[in-house]
Amino acid sequence: MGGPALQHDRRGGFTIEGGNLHVEAQYGWPGAVGVEDDWIKYLNDDEGRHIVELCGIALEAAVDPTKERPLSDRFLDAAHWYGEAVREMSAPAKVIKYVTALERMFMTDEKDNIADTVAERVATFCFDPSVTGDFERTKDCAKKAYDLRSRLAHGSMSPSDPTVWDGVRLGAELGQQALLAGLDAFEAEGLREEAIGRKRVAEWFQAAVGHGELVRSNLAATADE
Repeated sequence: MGGPALQHDRRGGFTIEGGNLHVEAQYGWPGAVGVEDDWIKYLNDDEGRHIVELCGIALEAAVDPTKERPLSDRFLDAAHWYGEAVREMSAPAKVIKYVTALERMFMTDEKDNIADTVAERVATFCFDPSVTGDFERTKDCAKKAYDLRSRLAHGSMSPSDPTVWDGVRLGAELGQQALLAGLDAFEAEGLREEAIGRKRVAEWFQAAVGHGELVRSNLAATADE
């Protein structure tokens, strides 16, 4: 596809045949743009099927306006911001939208130390316990992305600064990991829960952070033995 007046083309669909999910997506731009031929395998393994199932449960809140499901809305809004960031052509705007996706997923009306709170929660859901120091590395990456977003939004950083691309990279990577990890942690029961306020969500996030600290502490103690 090409031509000076042709808009980019995005189409997709899915079918289920014999219990297997088949997804088709088309991305047409002037020039060669595509994905790896075997990308569908990530949706057909056990983890992929589970994520697709949870996405379907979250979407129930979107297709039925009578359903008030705060965790489903939280994920869908965050995924919307992430999708906006992916499609955005401006690098500075990408950073702002990626980090906004993380905020929508993990913030619960905090007023102080917002960057630390979001970074800690992102790291809690994304770090690999088998990799020494991965929590600290992930938290630092999240804080860096947040800092770049804040500097761009408040005018203390030029949108043409080359470090903006660090924010694009970090936002894309952390956003993908954090949104899927958070969705998995919400589970079907949480996604369908209607009587759940922000205070309860905040307490759940803090419990998750506390559990992560305990996991790291136990791993450190085992390593010292």
